[in-house]
Amino acid sequence: MRTTHTTTRTRAEKASHAQAVLAEMLTKVARPGYFGAATMTVTLQDGHVQQVKVTTEKQIKV
Repeated sequence: MRTTHTTTRTRAEKASHAQAVLAEMLTKVARPGYFGAATMTVTLQDGHVQQVKVTTEKQIKV
């Protein structure tokens, strides 16, 4: 029987990645002079992180 190596990340690795994405997003927007919105959506299935989506929206004051 042949076994194949899978590159599937573990639950802990996916959760750690989501935390890193949040930290990166906060360093970009949590600063003086930034006006707008930042949204992070984490899609889960049976307690497993499936997808992380980050959206930022900057308002320009005129």
